[in-house]
Amino acid sequence: MIADELKREIEQGVYAPGDKLKSVRELEAEYGVARNTASAAIRQLQALGLVEVRAGSGAYVRHRNQDVSLSEDLPRLRAELAEVQDQVRRTKVALSKAERALGEIVERLPPEISAD
Repeated sequence: MIADELKREIEQGVYAPGDKLKSVRELEAEYGVARNTASAAIRQLQALGLVEVRAGSGAYVRHRNQDVSLSEDLPRLRAELAEVQDQVRRTKVALSKAERALGEIVERLPPEISAD
């Protein structure tokens, strides 16, 4: 969750190349998570090539390589799209189940309550 939000902020330009991200302690406090969880989020961004971690200094947004062509970026974009499509599908299924359950509950209510 933390890594996804920071990634989104980097991609939207909230953090520009060269900007320092919040410290692990700041992320820990902001999200109410353990220190190792906040550290894992930074490591995940590092693995994606979005940040550079400087020992004793923090994590900094990396400059995107302007030479990367669309054909090199396309497989990653397709994978991200497939992941989002899957999330939407799962959400639709969960919503449908919740609507059915709600309908069943409403049907079991006495008429004087369900009419409101």
